[in-house]
Amino acid sequence: MKPTVAIIGAGAMGAMYAWHFASTGHGVVLAADEQRAERLRQGLVVNGEQLMLPVLSPTDESAPVDLAIVAVKDRHLASAMTEASRVVGAHTTVISVMNGLDSEHELASQFDPGQVLLCVAAGMDAVREGSSIRWAHPGKLLIGTPDGTITPRLTTLASWLSTAGLAHEIRDDMMHQIWWKFMVNVGINQASAAMRADYGAFQAKTGARSLMLGLIDEVIAVAGPEGVHLDQSDVDRWLKVLATMAPDGRTSMCQDTDAGRPTEVESFAGRVIRLGERHGISTPLNQAMYWMLSAPTTPHSTNTEQVTGEQ
Repeated sequence: MKPTVAIIGAGAMGAMYAWHFASTGHGVVLAADEQRAERLRQGLVVNGEQLMLPVLSPTDESAPVDLAIVAVKDRHLASAMTEASRVVGAHTTVISVMNGLDSEHELASQFDPGQVLLCVAAGMDAVREGSSIRWAHPGKLLIGTPDGTITPRLTTLASWLSTAGLAHEIRDDMMHQIWWKFMVNVGINQASAAMRADYGAFQAKTGARSLMLGLIDEVIAVAGPEGVHLDQSDVDRWLKVLATMAPDGRTSMCQDTDAGRPTEVESFAGRVIRLGERHGISTPLNQAMYWMLSAPTTPHSTNTEQVTGEQ
């Protein structure tokens, strides 16, 4: 029997996963606050096709689902946990495809920690423009447990992803994977947002690339005392991915600054700064990013959310 699935956060990523599950015969519901629920009831356009799904608002009755996927920006996590609480039961598996280091910890503080599996979403290129979402590459989900053990809940999740046609890989080093993604996001997302630069600016040996690498070095420095070993091989892995990106593509954080939206700087630079203070490590580049990207920005483009391979 195919699982029932709730998506909390039907932006570019959430809508992409909703489409995969819905198009393969799974029962899918979108959980949202009242204002967003009203918009979602008008439907989404996914890769040119209309997608109409049940929408659960705070006033609607609900039943627990088998799988809850949290796909919001960090500033919306608190409200997302409220929305998730209406669809999470004792048997529900919960995963986060969010950026940063803390979403799984926050979810585990609200629900049974055994229900929350670790997940990293990588390699997707989903883009949202209003209610329209498109992608060419859905990427891969890396999944696992904090201690690397393979549990029945984890293997069941893997089977669900297979039935939905979503590429995935069970990893026994998920904390390393989560930190690797954090390292990448702190580097490319923040540098691109501050400089309003596309991927091409970072693919050559330029000042933009040097800034990105400097931000990455600060993550590597604070990761060690946290028990995570990142080194040049991790940087090289990212540079290989970067070389494959479309030169005119832009990170999701750059899209946020272009559109005048708040960014994820608190969960990126803010997190690095706090870790640096804890361990007595200087993080001047992330401090500069924090000052720059915390300031209000002027919109430079339409309301577009782009979620690309650095995610």
